[in-house]
Amino acid sequence: MTETMTFTPPDFLEGIIVVHGAMLRDADRLPRAIDAVTTAEAARAVQRWFVKFAREVEHHHLREDDVVRPMLIEREAAFGDSLDTLQADHHALDAAMERTRTGLAALVNDLSASPEAVAAAAALSQLLADHLEREEAVMFPALAHVFTAETFTELEAELFKATPKRLIAFELPFAFDGLPGERVADKMAEMPAVIRLLHRWFWQPAYDRLVGPLAAVG
Repeated sequence: MTETMTFTPPDFLEGIIVVHGAMLRDADRLPRAIDAVTTAEAARAVQRWFVKFAREVEHHHLREDDVVRPMLIEREAAFGDSLDTLQADHHALDAAMERTRTGLAALVNDLSASPEAVAAAAALSQLLADHLEREEAVMFPALAHVFTAETFTELEAELFKATPKRLIAFELPFAFDGLPGERVADKMAEMPAVIRLLHRWFWQPAYDRLVGPLAAVG
């Protein structure tokens, strides 16, 4: 009998794992949040949240396409065999997010558009789940092979510096949402003091208001 080897991601991939988990969590909640809409204002609230969520997903994919994957291919040529599939996934997700934007815009103007908006969001959720499963199966082992904890931390620091503050303002509380308080405190302790202050006094309160329609459905 042939044993199946189980890959255990190294600790330094925790940041990506947390962000992927946050994406899956909210993509799963979105169809239910749309289905719960009963007023135009509630529809606008979901729409405002989705603008930030879609921007986060798009920027995450850009960082992978423009920085992480080229570095992987340079060091692990075999990873290039998976590139076409993963890039096709990104294009499909872009189209699915656009359909969801369109569905939410229609919902704001006419609550009877709810079934179409729910269907678009459900399709997006499934596409995202399928993509992340494929991506993690090939990208995580490659990252673990070509990076050390130190070199990956350096890469993350460069990516963080290159990320606009308006995206970080959403990304940090989005990623931390639902994590144990001690884990969040440990991660925040690693951040520059100015980031900790902005997060505590501005970013987290703004996020709490924004995510209300998603939090309401569990």
